[in-house]
Amino acid sequence: MALPARRINGLFVGIFFLGGALGSALAGTAWDFGGWVAVCAAAAGFGAVALITGLAERR
Repeated sequence: MALPARRINGLFVGIFFLGGALGSALAGTAWDFGGWVAVCAAAAGFGAVALITGLAERR
């Protein structure tokens, strides 16, 4: 049974909010740990994970 569009949209918005909250918490923690260098390293780490998983899915 397919979900109605409003439920899918609500799920999308909820997951998007949780991701934003998690990203903000991680950035704040990284800032406390090492300032801009740690924040940029965390962002680069997430980018690397996204690249690796994207390349792995292509196979």
